[in-house]
Amino acid sequence: LMYRTAFKEWGDFSSSNIRINGGYELVKNAMNSNMLGVQSDCPHREKIQYGGDIIADSPASLHMYDMSAFYRKVIWDWGDQQWDNGAYAGTSHWLALNDYAGIGSGSGETVWASAPIVMTARHMQHYGDLRLLEESFDNHMKWFNFLLSHFDKGMKTKDYDEELKGYVKEGSGLGNWLTFRGQDTWLTHLSFY
Repeated sequence: LMYRTAFKEWGDFSSSNIRINGGYELVKNAMNSNMLGVQSDCPHREKIQYGGDIIADSPASLHMYDMSAFYRKVIWDWGDQQWDNGAYAGTSHWLALNDYAGIGSGSGETVWASAPIVMTARHMQHYGDLRLLEESFDNHMKWFNFLLSHFDKGMKTKDYDEELKGYVKEGSGLGNWLTFRGQDTWLTHLSFY
């Protein structure tokens, strides 16, 4: 029994290798289990729309399904929770879960909090629809301006030196959550900035 948000399935994959086909079916079942109103990370626990997960999963989702209306909703969910100062949280609704990973003032970790902008660009590239960009542009510019005014100071509070001289820290941020030592996310913070 499949229970998910109603969107058309339009992509498919098949090969002569049963294991690869099984992997595709596994991914498809996981996606179907995680798309009920939001694109969540796990259907049995949190059911939260994390920015990192949607950035990672959306290329496959766009291949497999017509996500045009669903991703429009996702971007507006993020816009609804955007702080007055322009900060986006790391989830589509602010829960104070990962504030430690952000650069302060309510922002989520830079990569995760940039999900609305990444998803707007992917939506525009995939569907050729400029309307969503026009509708969400002001929100995205508020995030960009927030980064301009908070990024450097926020990274310093995370003990990232301006020039990274003698840099050996493990920094904070969100990466692979199941590691034996902390994941340094300086590069991912900076790349999305």
